[in-house]
Amino acid sequence: PASGGTAKAWARALIVFAGPGHERDLAARLRARGVAVVAIDTKVGGKQHDVRRAAVGDRLIRQVQRGDFDFVFAAPPCESFSVAHRPQLRSRRQPRGLANCPPEWRAYVAKHNDLADWTARLLQAADSAGVAWACENPADRGLQGTDAYWAKFADHAPIWAMPSFEALRAKAAASSRTFAHCAFGAPHQKLTTIWHAADLDDTFAALDEHGCTHGNEKHAEQLKGRHTNGDSRAGRAAAYPDALNEFLAQAVVASLRAAQRKAGRSAGEASSGGRVADG
Repeated sequence: PASGGTAKAWARALIVFAGPGHERDLAARLRARGVAVVAIDTKVGGKQHDVRRAAVGDRLIRQVQRGDFDFVFAAPPCESFSVAHRPQLRSRRQPRGLANCPPEWRAYVAKHNDLADWTARLLQAADSAGVAWACENPADRGLQGTDAYWAKFADHAPIWAMPSFEALRAKAAASSRTFAHCAFGAPHQKLTTIWHAADLDDTFAALDEHGCTHGNEKHAEQLKGRHTNGDSRAGRAAAYPDALNEFLAQAVVASLRAAQRKAGRSAGEASSGGRVADG
């Protein structure tokens, strides 16, 4: 995969399912802060970026395992997991796809299953290697007692309910944050969850303060149906608000800087027999 780094890069990041890219997205903001970024998406690289191909997917996992990256971010396709999808394709009891899924949707569901499972493998590889990681997808609308709970759609299965992600939750040291895009300036609510390595708690915790504050007030834009030009409203909202990209870039950089300082102190203590050298 092509790298977007520079000779002066002080850290390396992998962003998978990065989208077509633009000058204000997460990859661009990290690069502007001196981070070398490898952005993977079939919209950009075609089959050379298709992680379902072993030549691509397995190679990326090996690179993560050997420490080629300091940070891994994944945002796997969410359409088949969305409560907005018609027909419903998954349920809490059948998160990998309904047994009576219409034939014309089965290959679509299988593809998303493959991408979700591969993503869980990637994140587990990062966690095992001590690499900071985060993953974004729609919030679980079936979690009672949370702001995201919606009784009407409680039987829908998000990516977080996939067996591969349940296994990741059991093995990895991870935290979960749910927030609203409207809290970052978007005209729609779009409740979203990010799972991330526990090492990112200090900088990602502020996501907890970005819930929807509109109450019963209607949002300026509803993610239902299509625009007059035929574009899906939900699809148009796939891009992160600028303020969210900026928040994530700042949080990632702050975490990586802190990790480097900690590693430097540890190295200094080791070289001085457990004491930090004066000076």
